[in-house]
Amino acid sequence: MIITLVGMPGCGKTTTGKKMAKQLGLEFIDADSYIEKRYKMSILAIFKAVGEAGFRKLEQIVLKEILQKENVLFATGGGMPCFFDNMELINKKSTSIYINLPAEIIAQRLAASKKTRPHTKGKSDAEILEYVKITLEKRGVFYQKAKFSINTADENIVEFIKKNNIK
Repeated sequence: MIITLVGMPGCGKTTTGKKMAKQLGLEFIDADSYIEKRYKMSILAIFKAVGEAGFRKLEQIVLKEILQKENVLFATGGGMPCFFDNMELINKKSTSIYINLPAEIIAQRLAASKKTRPHTKGKSDAEILEYVKITLEKRGVFYQKAKFSINTADENIVEFIKKNNIK
């Protein structure tokens, strides 16, 4: 079983994913952490070294590696499903769940986050909200291809998985 969480940065893929994996007895893998360990650089440093296009190629390599594993709950990076044929790969090899939250909640979380993210670094709260709205509009078409969609503010994802017999 592989469950893949997709959605915007700040929607809770990592936080929720860790809790879900523990409750479901699955290994948890966060894409960004996996990339940082594999390439021995922070995401920010990778972006600076190879640019976004280079980063997206590394992301796809990692995605293919992770999708070969078993009994994993995998949290993608926010952009990972939106490049190449990544969302199709995710749906072919796993059960995908889109964590769908309003732009305002995501922007608040990103503004309050201690984690430095390449696309929000140095931006004001208003700029972060604008970035989230624009990015969500572009990426939403990919996220919506997920097999399931859930609003974590309204549902317990583990209960959702059990109720829908997701494997």
